[in-house]
This record gives sequence, structure tokens and C-alpha cells, in this order.
Amino acid sequence: MDERVPDENRKAEGLEQEQQPSDDKMAIRDIVILSAKKLEEYEQKVVSRLISLDLWRCRLTEEGLNEIADSCPELQELDVGWCPNLRLKTGSFTDPVKKCPNIKKLYLTANRTICNEDLIAISKHCPNLEQLDILGTSNVHRENVYSVLTSCRKLIFLDVSFCGNVDEDTINIWRSEFPQCSIKKSFQD
Repeated sequence: MDERVPDENRKAEGLEQEQQPSDDKMAIRDIVILSAKKLEEYEQKVVSRLISLDLWRCRLTEEGLNEIADSCPELQELDVGWCPNLRLKTGSFTDPVKKCPNIKKLYLTANRTICNEDLIAISKHCPNLEQLDILGTSNVHRENVYSVLTSCRKLIFLDVSFCGNVDEDTINIWRSEFPQCSIKKSFQD
């Protein structure tokens, strides 16, 4: 039997056999559910030192997101894109970004609850931010996206594709004003 094939019991418990955490990075894919309890089990050994956490498409809960923020003060990269159970109230990313001031890469892809409050918090508390992906976010206005561009001076990539309140003319102006930042925008027909 191939040892890389995940054991279904392990998968349900939280980590596939091949995805055991290293000292500073953890990629968790296809997890049945990630809870604060599961993160707490890893906290003593690994979590508090994590710099990168990829939870793309995990069934992360709001409780789990808050536990991550509380437990991972050194976090520099966080991907919570396409997490189907992350149906938070608006402004739910405000506290996590305050607790993780070292964030450089933040992927919030297809999280429909990202709002202006969250972008304001990112502007104020993430001075080292280099990449931000808010693809598919309809609850943000261009003024607050602009605030991220002006406050996060290290930003080199911003994806605002399918953000309905950010038009093509605005994108073109931003591209001229912030040439160091690659601004991606795909428009809906």
C-alpha cells in the first residue's frame, strides 16, 4: 500500500499523513473540519511558530479563524480562500489582522463577507503586506481598497477581480499611481 495515500481516519481527525506540519509551514487540504480544538493540539509544538498557513478550501469556522489569530502571532502568510464554511459576519477579519501584524500575504479569495471594515483594519495593521487577494468580494468600496494601496507601501500584488464596486477606470488610475503593485482585475460581463 502506498504510504502517501491518506488514511481516512487521519483525514477526519485533521491532517493527512503526507501533510504533517514542518517547523514553520503548514498546508492543510481536504480536511473534513478544522476546529479550534484541532489547532490547540498542535499549538504546543508548532502553531505558535508558524509563518505560513494554507487553509484553502478547508471547512474553517469563525472559531478556528480566531484561534489561528490568537495562536499564530508570527504568521506571515494566510490563505483562507474558498473556505465554504467561513460565513462570517462582516468585519470578522478585523480582529485577526490586528493580532497578526507580520502578515505579508493574505488570500481572502471568494470570501463574500470581506467588507470595508476589514480593509480599513488591513490598512492600519498590516504595514508589511505584500500580497492581497480579495477576488469576488462585493462588499468593498474603491475608497477602502485605495486605503490599502496607500497604507501598505510594500504591496506588490493586489487582486480585485470580480469586485463589483471597483471599475476599470479606477484600476487604470491605480496602476499609474502605484506602478510597483501589480493590480489584477477581471471584469464580469
